[in-house]
Amino acid sequence: MPRALSALAVGDKVKDPGSKIFGKPIIWKIADKNHAGYPANSVTLIAERMLIICAFDAKEPSSADPYRRTDGNNRYSLSNVRQWLNSDAPVGAWYAAQHGADEPPSQGNVEGGWNAYDARAGFLNGFSEDFKASLLPTALTVIRNTAADGGGSETVTDKLFLASRTEVGLGDESAIAEGAQLAMFSDNASRLALATQEAVDNDNAKSGEGVGNTMTAWHWWLRTPLGTVSPSVRRVSRFGAPDQNNAFGYTNGVRPLCNLPSYAQVSDAADGDGCYELILNMPPAISGADGDLGVKSGPFSYGYAVTDREGDAVTVVEAVDGAAIREYSPALGQGQNAEVAGEPWIALENGGHALTITASDAFSSSTRTMGFEKSVSSCGFALGEGKIIQFASKPTRMTVGVAREAAAGSAMLVEVCNNANDEAPTWEDATATAVAGLAHVFANEAKTSLHWGVGLRVTLSRNSAQGACRIFGVEGHAE
Repeated sequence: MPRALSALAVGDKVKDPGSKIFGKPIIWKIADKNHAGYPANSVTLIAERMLIICAFDAKEPSSADPYRRTDGNNRYSLSNVRQWLNSDAPVGAWYAAQHGADEPPSQGNVEGGWNAYDARAGFLNGFSEDFKASLLPTALTVIRNTAADGGGSETVTDKLFLASRTEVGLGDESAIAEGAQLAMFSDNASRLALATQEAVDNDNAKSGEGVGNTMTAWHWWLRTPLGTVSPSVRRVSRFGAPDQNNAFGYTNGVRPLCNLPSYAQVSDAADGDGCYELILNMPPAISGADGDLGVKSGPFSYGYAVTDREGDAVTVVEAVDGAAIREYSPALGQGQNAEVAGEPWIALENGGHALTITASDAFSSSTRTMGFEKSVSSCGFALGEGKIIQFASKPTRMTVGVAREAAAGSAMLVEVCNNANDEAPTWEDATATAVAGLAHVFANEAKTSLHWGVGLRVTLSRNSAQGACRIFGVEGHAE
């Protein structure tokens, strides 16, 4: 039986057979779960091995900074590798200049002309649609160097990203924490990384200073710049220690990270690679966006539709302030209405409330939340059409009882008539007798309709009252 991704341990391996680089499925390790600062209810994955050997950023011959002209730019937010990791563009189409001096990581712009990747497809181009749809945008802190970028830090939000010096347990650069340490990293040994066979095969510098094989630990890029200079970037060395290299350096591996929702499923048993296979079923989608429906003075409805990408059976629960008002199985894609009316509406006190719509399949759920404010100055009861009590002779008296909750300061009005069939009935105030539990004697002696008929209506006005004002029931007896 499949189980939740979050049930696996840090260090366990997972893969999605449809998400590949160089034609081979990517193997990931669980680096942490519910990591501080990352999306809630998420599992953090890191590539088990270096997936590619390439530059962090190309040199920028037109840069105002002399070091970036020759050695590349160490600002992660503007780096080539960040743009490539988060692109699903086809071959040769992922790069776009991000500032005036920016250059692609072409053969002429990387060290020695080795491992250019401007002509490759974007990293996400090899991913399955399910994996791409499951990736959680993650806010990341990155320091800025003091030499060219003003120091301090900035925040970027990405789906694929490089780890920071802080996150791999190598301390803080420039005394600024870039996130929190990931559970996977505890010492130099935990930071050692090998390259995939495909990364080795596509490293065209292996005859020089390239990685060479899949059995020797190699250095890999972090997102952290060296804090005092403009071209150098932090990396994990071949020994798991802190190190650095110029951004246009061609000898460093890339181990991207990402976050998936905890509810993602995995196979019950590991495969021949020791990996649990990801089952990335997306939760049902509810149209619209969370918001506020404003002030409501009477019953209302909210329209929406539910879809499910996999076409799974879906159950929907509509609720107000957590109390269910309807549960049903919707026709996917068809318009529905959540109605806040009847007893659920009557039971609400004036003030703020939340209408929630939760759609669930066998794997996960999603919720739409719409706030609203109930503001009702009065409530009432009246005998509707077809409910008039008919009499052959003139009714002379009527007893009325009202079950109510009326906060101090509110006012109740009880009205009765004995000519309710008339176009303009003669309403009489029976409040005092109703409160006293006595019979009201009708004053009216005339009618214009064929038959006599008794009418009854009750109004409870809030006025300045604070607290509950409700009518629970009305009873009447006429003779």
